[in-house]
Amino acid sequence: MAQYLEARIDELEGQRLDARDRHERRPINKQLHACRDMLRWCKSRAGYKG
Repeated sequence: MAQYLEARIDELEGQRLDARDRHERRPINKQLHACRDMLRWCKSRAGYKG
């Protein structure tokens, strides 16, 4: 799960760089925030391998 989230974050950061204005970046930023929160949760669990 953590590996998927890290890959998704990389993908979203690339999309954010391609976005032209705030209107296009806002939904991407929301997704990034959610993925980062979930990744933080995954890393806090026992047995995380990253």
